[in-house]
Order: sequence, then C-alpha cells, then structure tokens
Amino acid sequence: MTTASAPPRPPLSPVRRWVLGLGVVLSLLVIAWGVLLLVDLLGRTSEDRSATLPATSGQLVVSSSGGGIRVAAGDVSDVQIVTHLRYGLSTPRLRQEARPDAVYLAASCPWYSNYCSVRYEITVPRTMAVRAESSGGSVSVRGVSGSVETDSSGGSITVTDTTGSVRARSSGGGITISSAGGSLDLDTSGGGVVATGLRGDARASSSGGGVRLIFDTPPQSVTANSSGGNVEVFLPRVAGGYRVDATSSGGDQVIEVPTDPASTRRIMVRSSGGDARVLTAGSQ
Repeated sequence: MTTASAPPRPPLSPVRRWVLGLGVVLSLLVIAWGVLLLVDLLGRTSEDRSATLPATSGQLVVSSSGGGIRVAAGDVSDVQIVTHLRYGLSTPRLRQEARPDAVYLAASCPWYSNYCSVRYEITVPRTMAVRAESSGGSVSVRGVSGSVETDSSGGSITVTDTTGSVRARSSGGGITISSAGGSLDLDTSGGGVVATGLRGDARASSSGGGVRLIFDTPPQSVTANSSGGNVEVFLPRVAGGYRVDATSSGGDQVIEVPTDPASTRRIMVRSSGGDARVLTAGSQ
C-alpha cells in the first residue's frame, strides 16, 4: 500500500514575507526594550551634588525636565546649588554655567529611562531675577526682589515674599502667591489660583479651578477669569471706590465694595464656572 505524499506548500507571498519579517523585528525590539528597562531599574542610583557659581549677572535661568525646582533668596553673594539626582543606567545631563547675561542651570533625563529625576534646591542673592521652568515637578520661588518667571507642566507653582513682577504659567497644578509687591500675570489649566498679600496690579486666569485674589493695597487694575470655579477679589476700601465689571454665567454676582463708573481703578471679574464676587478685604 502506497502513501500519497503531501502536496508541496505554496511559497509565501511577498506581502506575507514582509509581515512575518516585520513581526520578528518588532518582537526583537520589544525584548530589547524590556532588557533596557530592567538594566535601568537594576542600576538605580541616588546622589546629591553641591556647586557654587558666581552671580555674574542679576539673573538665574533654570530648567529641568525631570524634577522640581526650589529657589530661595539668602544672605549670599553667589548662587549655591544642591542637585538631587536619581537615575538608572545613564546619568542625567546637567548644565551649570555662569555667563555674563545669566547663571544657567539645566537638567534632562534620558528618553528611555523610567527611573530618573533631577531636583534643584538653589539659594540666590536677594536681588536676583529668576526664570524657572519644569516639566517634571513643581516650582517654588521665595524671597527675591527681582522679577520672577515660572512655567510648570508637571506640578504646582508657589511664589512667596517677592517685590518684583511675577509671571506664572502651569498646566500641571495650581498657582499660589503670597506677599507679592509687584504686578502679577497668572495662568493655569491644572488647578486654581490663590494669591494673598498683594500690593500691585494682577491678571489671573484659570480653567482648572477657582481664582481668589486678596489685596493689601488698592490696585489700579485687576482682571480675573475662571471657567472652573468661583472668582473672588478682595479689595481694601478706597476713596472714590472702584470701577467694577463683574459677570457670571455659572453662579451669583456679588459686589460689596464702593463703586464709581468714573474711577481709574478698574476691576474686571468673569466666571463661567461659579460665582463672581468683589468683596471688601478683611471679610474673607
């Protein structure tokens, strides 16, 4: 009895060969990626580095893509830096440079590392201006008399005890300001805005929460907007009152301060997510 042999398999079409080849390549890439992450994890390291740079100008420019930034003024003549590092296979890239126009600090983590962060603690002379940007954590600035510019897409922003202008942008958390002597320009889509002890004009906007502004001295101009909560502005009493324009499409409208449509002190309040309130300071 003879057994019929199986017919030969037809050759793979070019399309099937291409698909199988692509599958093999992708499988190898996935395996390699897993090995890379495992090596990165097993090589975990933590260390702190300290450095001092001359304050060659009146400005600090600092950025980090892997962690938070904290800047505080002190009785120092130089810029004192403590860098907290956590990393795996590769050390984060750091830049520390004192140039005639500014002191520059920058940190970034390797794109492939899941275990990497760079956190700055910086002490600067009190007259320093500060520009700080973080995409991996919160930003805090305290005690400087120069202007402050902050951006964060990874956390909140806190600015305390300043006399210069403050500009803050956050998409990763709220903004908190206290004891600010200069003008404010605040914008967040990641939380609310709370600013107290204000002694200058202010513009504040939030699409992620409410806005609350409390003034110690009468401002000339205030603009406050929120699509995510109540807007409350607390103003000291002033002779002649304020020119107030307050509207809300999502709650009540309350105006308690003396008003005068001819006043040079203009207050504009808008809320589409809650109440719009212009109240007397001290009633909070």
